[in-house]
Parts: sequence; structure tokens; C-alpha cells
Amino acid sequence: MLNQCCTDLPTFIVSDDFTGANDMGAGLASLGVPVSVILDASSRTVVAPDTTAILCSDSRDDTPAVAGDKLQQLIRCYPEVVRQKVCLKKVDSTLRGNLGAEIAQFVGTYFPLAIVAIGAPQAGRRTTNGHCYVHDRLLTTTEYASDPKSPVQSSRIQTLLESQCDLVTRELFLDHVRAPALSQTMTTLHQAGAQIVVCDVERAGDLQAIYQAAMQLNHPVLVVTTGEMVSAICMTDDLTANVHPLTPPIRQHQGASPLLGVIGSMSQVTLEQVERVVAHERVTVLDIDLPQLLGAESDTYLRTLSRSVSDCLSQHRHCLLRSCQDKTQRHDIEALCQTLHLSRHQLGNRIKHGLAQVARLVMQPDGAAVKPGALFLCGGDIALAVCRALGATQFELQGRVARCLSCGTLSFAASAARPEPAIPVFTKAGGFGTPDSLLQLITFLQPNQSLESI
Repeated sequence: MLNQCCTDLPTFIVSDDFTGANDMGAGLASLGVPVSVILDASSRTVVAPDTTAILCSDSRDDTPAVAGDKLQQLIRCYPEVVRQKVCLKKVDSTLRGNLGAEIAQFVGTYFPLAIVAIGAPQAGRRTTNGHCYVHDRLLTTTEYASDPKSPVQSSRIQTLLESQCDLVTRELFLDHVRAPALSQTMTTLHQAGAQIVVCDVERAGDLQAIYQAAMQLNHPVLVVTTGEMVSAICMTDDLTANVHPLTPPIRQHQGASPLLGVIGSMSQVTLEQVERVVAHERVTVLDIDLPQLLGAESDTYLRTLSRSVSDCLSQHRHCLLRSCQDKTQRHDIEALCQTLHLSRHQLGNRIKHGLAQVARLVMQPDGAAVKPGALFLCGGDIALAVCRALGATQFELQGRVARCLSCGTLSFAASAARPEPAIPVFTKAGGFGTPDSLLQLITFLQPNQSLESI
């Protein structure tokens, strides 16, 4: 049964990234709540009644100005977002993206106050004394400081926000977050001029307390947070309890056909996950040659690559496409950009659209003779590009597999050439999961495997 906080969740949630949107919604879907991720929030899409809609602005890697424009267009298309008592805004748990610029689109015009609660305890993310940590390491000492598209310059959230917007920002450390008078403390800070309050988060109970305090405020509020917020406020203690069973077509495709994976993340976590399945008897890993993908003969290369995928699937082998083979490649990005006369953003776009084109060629009616029975999409920009290339408009979430893989099915516009039958899609943020997460998915897709067994 859902607790009161869970039933008080907003109907419309905003996320700057696709896999982040899925992480946010998977907690609700696991409880049996209908959740649909809107893949293009720049135009109005019909949402089924009694469904929580998560609007993907796809703005994390944009310039602040472009990100702001996307948020304004989203609000014009979905004005209900800013009419809610509490609006949940999903951002990156490692502070990548345009946090300050996007908060500024909401605060002042629509909400008098934003509460920032960056913590994902299950994934090893926390905020202590205003600084962000990943597995107990200060954020600026991790791989996220050298992210290929959005390198993080500071681990202190207030410092980062003040570099991106002009809103007055204050901090609340754990002693205040865990005090009974949290809501009153927030009110006092706001009355003294604060427009953003950054809260420490170390455990799920902190997220729950922050949300409850936000609900008690006598004015609307924007809550800027991570994907674990929904799970924290909907569950009592055990965030893995009461998992809603996966439904067809997730179940009916177990063991039916091979998996096609499109992996665009450069995270060390993802690299380790792929390495764990390289030697699997039913897995083939195809490495992308980036110079060929980005070169003058890219169309020819993409078609050759799609044929290689088709050959793999025809042998009933799971096929994984990956664009990064080792952790040193992230340090080669700047040189590659200079050689190709591209910005980091342009380079990322070329790569994601190239990988999405391969998936489209394989999935189209005259593509692979043996179609994939499931898709695994890793990296938010890559995952969204593939879904859009296939013509999908919404991602209907059903829950999680292996704790970090959001799963569901794609919905299409009436005019789209949709895959038949609908197949399950699994998505994962690059830095999430354990070394065995992808292996657990491969195991799950075998016949007669139960969710509990992994």
C-alpha cells in the first residue's frame, strides 16, 4: 500500500535527462503506479488518466541559454507543472548539467523557493556539509570532474549554483535537516532572503524529511533532487520492499530473442559491467570505431556496422555496441574535437545520432532478419537518441531489474513504424550499478528466471 507521502507526489515531474527520468519513475512503477516518460517535452503529448508524467527536457548537455529555452517551452506545453504545490525537478546526482540556470527558470516567476536535496544513498551519492561525495570520495576527485561533456568544477553545491545563477543560496547541514523544525527553518531562511536552500542528504530518511518539510510550507516550492527521492518518500524503510511484479511484455520476452545493447557511457562503472560479460557464451561485443563513425564515409560504416549486428542476432547472440573501450579515452576527447573541428557538444551529438541510426537500421522492417527481443540502452543521451530514432513518443515504465536498470516499453505515435511486437527496453545511467549489473540482466533474460533470483 502507498503511504500518504506517495499519494501526495506531483502528477508532473521534470527531468533534465532521460535515464534520470526513468530512475525517478521506476520507484513509482515498482509500486504499481502508472508512469510515462515523455520523450519530447517541447510539444504536448496525451498522457493517460491517473498516470504520472515525467517530462524529459533533454537539457543537461546544452548551453545554459538553450537549457533555459527548453524549460520555458516545456512549461508552455505543460502549464500544470508550475501549478503544483510541490514540483519535483530531477537533476544529476553528480551535479553535471545546468542546475542553476534551470532552477532560475522556475524560481521567482513560478516558485518563491527551491530546495536542493542531492543524495542517492543506494548509489553511494551524498551531500555532507554542502559538498557532494561519490562512494565517500569528494566529487572533484572522481571521474565526473573530467566528464567528456559536462566536467564538474566544484563539489560544493552552493558554489556551483552561484556560478550559474544570481539566486540567493543558503545551506542546511544535517543537524538542521534531521531536526523536527526543518520546515520552520526553511521558512526562516526564505524570509531572510534565501531563494535556494541546499540541504545535506546522507540517507533515505533525509530525503523523506526534506520532502515532508516542503509539503508543510505555506507556499509552492521547487524540490531539486535525484532519482531516489521518489523511492525514499514512497517506501517506509526498505527501498526494495513491495516490488510490483513485472508484467508482459517484459516477462513474455524472457529468452525469446537476443538482446541489442547500445552503450554510449564512458563511465568506469559501465566499462567494468561490459567487461564482465565479454566472455559470456551468448554475448558479442562490437566496438565502435569513432574516426570511421565521424568520418566522411560514416553512412557506409553505419550500414556495415548494422549488418554486423544483424549477423550476430541471426546467431541468437546478445549483441552489445559500445563506443568506449577503456577509461583513458575520456582524456582523448579534446584532441578528437580539435581534429574534427567540433565542440564537445557537437561531437557528442554526432556519436549519439550515429549509434541511434544503427539501432534504427537493425529494427526497421527490412533490417535484421532476426530482430532483438529486448533493448539495453546505457547513457541518457544515447538512450534518448535511440528511442527517438525509432519514432517513440513515450516510455511506459514497469519497474527495475538488478536494482539499477529501469525497464518498460516504448509507445509510438499512430503514424510511426513501430516494432512489432512491442519489446522490453532497459535503460541505465552510466555511473550506476555494480560490476555484475549487466550480467544480471543477461541472466534475467534467460527463460524462467525470476526477478528475485537476481
